Amino acid sequence: MKIIFAFLLILGSVSASLSQEAVILYGNKGNVNSVTFSPHSKTIVSGDEKGNLIFWDVSTGSKIYSLETKNNITSVNYSHADLALLIYTSYNGEVTIMKADSREIIKNFSKKDNSYYAVFSPDGKQFAVAFTREPTEKDKDKGIRINYF
Repeated sequence: MKIIFAFLLILGSVSASLSQEAVILYGNKGNVNSVTFSPHSKTIVSGDEKGNLIFWDVSTGSKIYSLETKNNITSVNYSHADLALLIYTSYNGEVTIMKADSREIIKNFSKKDNSYYAVFSPDGKQFAVAFTREPTEKDKDKGIRINYF
């Protein structure tokens, strides 16, 4: 038996009543760890623990396309400066920047630590990534590190 997970999406404006009926999107194959709107609010991207990125049409609730990566997706975010750029992170330390419309990988790199979250700066010229690991004895007072590029 194949189990398909879903996440809930409430369509409407922030000022509208939240009592409206939720739209349920089916298709992710694991727990959804991250979801983001495109800057133009026409697309939603969901990333799950099985490594699936699904691009959804907000107006219809239908799947536009999906990408299967090899690793647990921990975060997904668009650049608001370059509307086509998307950044996503994986639990194994991979960080990927891609053009969402063409699916072209612009940059991919990895660290030995787990990457949990990445976000572009408002001008789109930099991005920050939160990597986690247990601090070594030498670093225990420093805490978890954040890298920015």
